[in-house]
Amino acid sequence: MVAVMLAVSLIVRADVTRHAAVGQADLVIATDIARSLLASADIIFDWQDCNARGECPPVPNGTVAIDVRLVPAGRPGHDDVCGDVVRDPRPRLPVVLIYLAAIDEKVRRLRFGPAGRSNPLISTLQRGHLIGVTIAHEIGHASGLAHSGRGVMKADLGVDDVLALRQSHLTFLEKDRARMKAALAATVILTGSR
Repeated sequence: MVAVMLAVSLIVRADVTRHAAVGQADLVIATDIARSLLASADIIFDWQDCNARGECPPVPNGTVAIDVRLVPAGRPGHDDVCGDVVRDPRPRLPVVLIYLAAIDEKVRRLRFGPAGRSNPLISTLQRGHLIGVTIAHEIGHASGLAHSGRGVMKADLGVDDVLALRQSHLTFLEKDRARMKAALAATVILTGSR
């Protein structure tokens, strides 16, 4: 008799706290982008909008919850950094910070730069596109991934990477997919659900 193992999708819930105004259209785009990118690693992505104090509903069993905070400021001393991962003193996954000031500046540079003047996929780039890819990138870091030379974990996405994102061609590298899923699955086992 041959044993058959079924691949089980892992559910990651982003408990998103907005410390700055972000329009509904950008939130929808960000959710769709993060969901699509994480799906390439067989991770089901769920977005939970939390209140300004970060109070979210309980996390269902078997779901990994990651605190994601959309903040208006930039990273001190690193104005071009769009996201970061910081350790929470409680025994769980780190907190993901998304720096909206850096994202807004990157959107502005891309849209109004040479590529934006010649390519409609760049000239119509929205804040939500970069919020979504930054969330996926930082969830990668929170699960132990390092920067790579290409794909979602590239340290700084250039015009070609943003074009790939807009055309649904940007993904996690194969080696990163397996490692990320294993690290997040271990979190479920160690903590019960968080």
